[in-house]
Amino acid sequence: RSHPHAAVTATSKSISVVEGIREEAVKCGLSNMKVKALDSSQMGPFADKSFDVVICSFGLTFLDSPSDTLKEFHRLLKPGGSLIVSVWEEFSLQQLADSIVNTMHAE
Repeated sequence: RSHPHAAVTATSKSISVVEGIREEAVKCGLSNMKVKALDSSQMGPFADKSFDVVICSFGLTFLDSPSDTLKEFHRLLKPGGSLIVSVWEEFSLQQLADSIVNTMHAE
């Protein structure tokens, strides 16, 4: 509500999560939020460099190929954009850092 002109897009490959987010957005009166059922490693519907911020909350922990998802996040971010990631303790933070650095330098 503090940024009524911002566009927010939430994605999950879980239909039940998508439905839950939609319901919560309606309850909160968030008309600027879109929710889509998508696999995070295949974000094709979105244009290159179209997001200011990409947030992934614990999602990388459950993926077969976190590096494919990080490549998609990189493709989606505008120059100077921000990537915010949280992971469970069991997920190697060094592996995550290496993947991000390798993805950013792959171009």
